[in-house]
Amino acid sequence: MKDVAFFGQQDEYVVSGSDGGNIFIWDARSVEIVNILAGDSGIVNVVAGHPRVPILAAAGARHLVDIFGVEGGSTGEGDGWRILMRFWLGAGRLLGSVVGT
Repeated sequence: MKDVAFFGQQDEYVVSGSDGGNIFIWDARSVEIVNILAGDSGIVNVVAGHPRVPILAAAGARHLVDIFGVEGGSTGEGDGWRILMRFWLGAGRLLGSVVGT
């Protein structure tokens, strides 16, 4: 487990990255895992959520930042999550991006 953050309009979820390249989403009250997203194929060090809309940013050790969005709902649960955009960073600047991977 890496950096941990609350997520959702009421902070109803907890999100974290992992050494296995996944992003875990827990229900903050029940502490049950409600979703596991496939992040960077390497290590996911940091996950941060937007305070009002269902969007997550995940950064790993390979200088990639993935922006995830959810379709058809505003919760951390369900299969609607997908990568909306991927950024490559290097030397303190944006090297490239892909939309809708």
